[in-house]
Amino acid sequence: MSESLYRKIFETTPTAFLLVGAHDRAIVEVNEAACNLLQTTASELVGKAVDELCDQPAGTRKVLEILCSTPGACQVLALRDAKGLQKTVALQAVQLTGVKQPTMLITMNDANRYLQSERSGERPTNETLELAALVYQHSDEGMMVTDADTHIIAINHAFTRLTGYTEADAIGRTPALLRSGRQTDAFYQEMWTALKTIGTWRGQLINRRKNGEEYAERLTISAVRDKEGRIQRYVGLFSDISEKLRYDNAVWTQSNVDALTALPNRHLLRKRLQQRIAPANARQAKLALLTMDLDGFKEVNDTFGHGIGDQVLMETARRLRNCVRASDTVARIGGDEFAIVLNDLADPQTSNALSLVERTGKKIVEAIGEPFLIGDERIYLSPSIGIAIAPDDADTVDALLSTAEQAMHAAKQSGRNRFQFFTRALHEQAVRRIKMIADLRDAIDSGRFELAFQPIVDLENGALVKAEALLRWRHPRHGIISPAEFIPVAESTGLIVLIGDWVFRQAAQWRLRWEAIAPAGFQIGVNVSPAQFRLDDALPERWIRHCEALGLPRSSLVIEITEGLLLEAGEQSKERLGAFHAAGMQIALDDFGTGYSGLSYLRSFDIDYIKIDQAFVRDMHRNRSDEMLSEAIVAMAHKLGIKVVAEGIEEPAHRELLARAGCDYGQGYLLSRPLTPESFEALLRDGYAVSEPVALCLT
Repeated sequence: MSESLYRKIFETTPTAFLLVGAHDRAIVEVNEAACNLLQTTASELVGKAVDELCDQPAGTRKVLEILCSTPGACQVLALRDAKGLQKTVALQAVQLTGVKQPTMLITMNDANRYLQSERSGERPTNETLELAALVYQHSDEGMMVTDADTHIIAINHAFTRLTGYTEADAIGRTPALLRSGRQTDAFYQEMWTALKTIGTWRGQLINRRKNGEEYAERLTISAVRDKEGRIQRYVGLFSDISEKLRYDNAVWTQSNVDALTALPNRHLLRKRLQQRIAPANARQAKLALLTMDLDGFKEVNDTFGHGIGDQVLMETARRLRNCVRASDTVARIGGDEFAIVLNDLADPQTSNALSLVERTGKKIVEAIGEPFLIGDERIYLSPSIGIAIAPDDADTVDALLSTAEQAMHAAKQSGRNRFQFFTRALHEQAVRRIKMIADLRDAIDSGRFELAFQPIVDLENGALVKAEALLRWRHPRHGIISPAEFIPVAESTGLIVLIGDWVFRQAAQWRLRWEAIAPAGFQIGVNVSPAQFRLDDALPERWIRHCEALGLPRSSLVIEITEGLLLEAGEQSKERLGAFHAAGMQIALDDFGTGYSGLSYLRSFDIDYIKIDQAFVRDMHRNRSDEMLSEAIVAMAHKLGIKVVAEGIEEPAHRELLARAGCDYGQGYLLSRPLTPESFEALLRDGYAVSEPVALCLT
């Protein structure tokens, strides 16, 4: 017989055929009858493992092993077609020889045809009776047959295996012996209505085995009628899907629930918001989204460890749940950030929706403000909360999350431990910030940054001894933008690392250029942001190598840090400051007196210079307290072997008082404004006279 004829027989025979790989159980080829039986297409079946057609893959593998090892054996298996309908099929298999890869030819016969023939009143043939008996005794599915009054008249072996009830236990009783009590009377009423009207019912329920153990069951019940349409039998087919449901629940939980706090995660929060925003829009109802993070939580982790931090997060989740109604949602959406959804603010029970939101915000602030008692530790934290209302502030999930987070950041910037409603002004501020981020990136690429240098002079003799490198951004539309505007944005986005590198390299290049004309020991101070220390692991090593590559003495550059860096400093920051100092670069502490760093910090770090903040200098000639504070700072620093630079010298009286107090160096508009590199170079070349402040400047 030709190959083409074999192919024709395979494709057109009414018997369902599957060609399956003997090792991997993958379907290689199917015929049209198999596609019809399983209600799908060849392309959907080919490549799929036979195991995937059954709710119980382990049982399928066992059946296939029997078929392969026992020639002529017939096994019964419950499959599910592409529409989800249950099919009970009788399988036979033969191992093909003379082919390149080990392959099985599997035939499938629909065992349900027996029931169909009985319902239609047709007299079953011996073949169908044998097939029905085979199905009944060997099916992996539990089967029971009842009379019209629902008394059990027959069960199969799988029924006993799945439920624990033998024929002696079950025959004569009703299926109620399996009831767990988990389904309501209304559930069973709906089931019997379907059976009496359309003759079949399919669904899931929880039943109980003989030993009292509950299990999840997928059940199909069919009513068998005689020629006159009277119900003679009920046939029930069921399988235990407990394991599958446990797996499905585990997958769902992993995808939707935060493992630490058992709260909904960001994914589930988004789904719930999506479900509730649309109805809120349609009914003109309102819902509120509150986003909250814990102020100072990072320090808890750094100080006490993540174990204590996790306990704080779990306690935070408990407190938040106690602040809201049962119908509301509390979610953990990442790190120490939580979200609260207050639903149905237009409910008749809530006369003032905004009042409810405000009360909830206050409750949360108070609840989180209570001390966290973790073991022997007493930890104090505060929340920053942003609030957005849908649909007033936003009518989509993404927009609502964005507006709430904008409000949360505003609460944090306003001092923390508070809640902030979203406003249009916050939105405009966020838009400006996004534009600034884009412009900053363009400025880095397009070379729009510039340096200015402000002289620092010896207050005893008026000699120019140092300069501070100051960053300026020349925007193509807005002109010069102050660092106070763009540095916080650069820090929050990480762009400060690239910008800081540019400043250091430019300052080093100009210092090298001025080597021949600068006074002996001349230094340039370069400001370093605390964010650079946090974000840039290789900062000291890279800058030190750059000086070596230029042949520039490392002592000619001073690293200027703020008190904020000392206050936030961890071991890494200490190590990086130590690396600079060990390489010969001196350290200056900028804005001293504004961050409450204290003497302990000066003892812990190698500080070479203190820069008195201009806030103490500005009124010292009119305010005796400021004068005394400045004198005390100078005296304290000298006792510790630290030199002092006074910033903000704008009047002769400032210079005189500071010089009298013994302050080493001065910086300010009286002495010189910040200069362009070219103007500063001219100053070095021509000589500096303290009595003639320089006017050329870059502001």
